Amino acid sequence: MPVPEFLIVGLFALRLTKRLIEGLEKYPGREADMDWLTNFLAPYPPEYALAKISGPRMDDYVATYQEVVSRMRKQPRYPLRFMQMNPDQSMRQRQGDGDNLARADKTVGERLDIIDFCDAAGEWGSVLPIPAREADRMIELADQRRIADLDEGMLR
Repeated sequence: MPVPEFLIVGLFALRLTKRLIEGLEKYPGREADMDWLTNFLAPYPPEYALAKISGPRMDDYVATYQEVVSRMRKQPRYPLRFMQMNPDQSMRQRQGDGDNLARADKTVGERLDIIDFCDAAGEWGSVLPIPAREADRMIELADQRRIADLDEGMLR
């Protein structure tokens, strides 16, 4: 199979991975995982959700990211931490006022948080539904994610 010239990767997923790992107990390789995530994310401004990577940066990502996710998912507290991070309150609507929260229109920020989490979960091997009534708006927002291309010196 031919090697692609570049990859578009989810900076949002890497940021969420970092937050998730920060909430887990120490495990062998945790510090190395955190260092890799911190170093990989360092050159990218927070307002960019995606990055176009190539060359050594792409090789590093391909060789490392799935191993980081694999170690993270093997941790005993991973399932609990994963569910705690889910920004979709409708998943917990059975708890008290949750029914009212689930029916309220979501803000752009809430929609982005949910779609980012669902997409990241997909990279971690889980499938989460997005709220049906918000799906079209969320997909539209996901299509507007900004791409950082450090190799070209451009952020778009």
